[in-house]
Amino acid sequence: MPERDAAGKRRLIASYETCVEVEDGGQAQIAEFATTSETGLFVRLQSWDDQREHAEMAQLLNKRVRVTVEVLDDE
Repeated sequence: MPERDAAGKRRLIASYETCVEVEDGGQAQIAEFATTSETGLFVRLQSWDDQREHAEMAQLLNKRVRVTVEVLDDE
């Protein structure tokens, strides 16, 4: 699977929408994106805030967010 398309732009592997789960009385907010529900690669964004404000997570809500994973080979 090539890393870039014919124009040299990075390829989009997957696009997901997800809800933010709230745990621990509101101190944790979790957004998880997975290729499948049982096996595969997943990304988890988690915010912990004792004050329950989650300013960083709030900046991501209702926005498009790009997560990039680069594999760097030792040469």
